[in-house]
Amino acid sequence: MIRFCSFLLVLALLALTNQAIAKERVFSEFSLDLPQDWDGSERTGISSRDQNEYMLFLGKKDAEEENYVAYLSIYLLPNKPGKDAEQSARALASQQAEASEPVEEGPFWVFTGNPRDTILKGQAKTLVTANKDDLLIIIVKDPASQGAEGILKSLKATDERSARLLKQSLPGQP
Repeated sequence: MIRFCSFLLVLALLALTNQAIAKERVFSEFSLDLPQDWDGSERTGISSRDQNEYMLFLGKKDAEEENYVAYLSIYLLPNKPGKDAEQSARALASQQAEASEPVEEGPFWVFTGNPRDTILKGQAKTLVTANKDDLLIIIVKDPASQGAEGILKSLKATDERSARLLKQSLPGQP
């Protein structure tokens, strides 16, 4: 009986461990560690037919696969002439309910607020960075801590455009 209970305990621990394992997923602009039960899709030309408009959407749905319980969306867009990351962050914050003042954190301007989306209600963290050519916006909404912050920490650039914004070197480069 003791052996059987020990066996069941080991199986339960393995099942819990497997749920926490994240696998690296590589997309056209970014790679990241995506936990089990999360999925992702990317597309270009999100508001026009401009192929320089890029979106990566990562989400986790509930057990019924009907509603999102967490998501992380990444937008890589052409920047408007003369606009910097702070200006863009302030403009985005002004469009959200209960938004905090954007503050500089590393390469990003960061604020919290309630975006007007129908995917998942509640507070989100928005990160914004820019250079003269491109604007990067990352929106993280994970009210029950389903792994979005870990995904964000694992975010890596896979091409020069995203590497410049994230202030990262590409693999094989100094």
